[in-house]
Amino acid sequence: LTDGTVKCFGAGGNGQLGNAATATVGFPLNPVTDGSVVVADAVHMDIGQYHGCAARLGGGVACWGLGTNGQLGDGTVVGKNYAVPVSTLTGAVMVATGDYHSCALLANGTVECWGYNFYGALGNGTTTQSSTPVAVTGLTGVTSIAAQGYSTCALLVDGTVQCWGRNQSGQLGNGTTIQSTTAVGVVNVTTATPLVGAIKLAGGRFFGCALLVGGTIKCWGEGTAGQMGNGTTTITNSSAVVTGGNDYVDVVAGFTHACATRTSGSNVCWGENAQGQLGDTTTTDRLVPTATVVSSTSDLAAGGDHSCALHTDGSAECWGEAISGQVGDGVTTDHDLVTPDFVLYFP
Repeated sequence: LTDGTVKCFGAGGNGQLGNAATATVGFPLNPVTDGSVVVADAVHMDIGQYHGCAARLGGGVACWGLGTNGQLGDGTVVGKNYAVPVSTLTGAVMVATGDYHSCALLANGTVECWGYNFYGALGNGTTTQSSTPVAVTGLTGVTSIAAQGYSTCALLVDGTVQCWGRNQSGQLGNGTTIQSTTAVGVVNVTTATPLVGAIKLAGGRFFGCALLVGGTIKCWGEGTAGQMGNGTTTITNSSAVVTGGNDYVDVVAGFTHACATRTSGSNVCWGENAQGQLGDTTTTDRLVPTATVVSSTSDLAAGGDHSCALHTDGSAECWGEAISGQVGDGVTTDHDLVTPDFVLYFP
């Protein structure tokens, strides 16, 4: 929030709401705390499968939730239902969280990661799990990061993209399906030349997308539910253009779907829609960008199988899977919200 606090809602059984409790909550109720004091200096945050992290004013990072793979970065493999500081980390300006790992972008343009590393998601040339941050090998000049389920991607100052980790669906975008424990470059699908001109990244569970200068979007990785947005349902191990033109200004990604905002303020989504996460009031998968019923928004976010939009007046709407209250409508029993609804008690 604008005051530096963080409020979470949804499943809380692993402490992933960070409010010193483990209850499931159907709307933004209590802010994230460090155990006794409300965290009020967050400058960026991200939520993984069962944990969350926030970059704090001054360059520190705090994480909360499931910690069995060291993804909280506090030197332990113990979960916490409140925010704990990540060990030895300074100068952080941005965080990214995957299923069971976390990363931070530092002010000097380098990246450090911690947590689960069986597929090389930490990018340090090993597959050894680490409960404290390790530097991504050979990576400098980074301006933004995005985590996938078991992989991570970085946007470089020259507009290229580097990814590392699991790659069974081509989610590293380098033209192969071979995992990599160090960063490799995303390439274009037709020419195998480096992807250039990227200005923002989005990480799905097994796919990635990039918004490019000029307003186009390219995606790569798993496409079995239409995540590539180009009319196909196949794996694409290098970046391919999303259908729909060159007027996109934002892109976000969930487990198996993605959403984007156009210059007009309208929103589109594509991919899996079994829980209504595309916001078009149906449960039909869409292989190309399809208009949502939510427009005039200032920001988008995508969870596992749900999506949310922030309006310019500070209110928010969510839609999609709501089995644990993650759409903020106050209901914590299993239901799908195919028609977007406003988040209760927010802002």
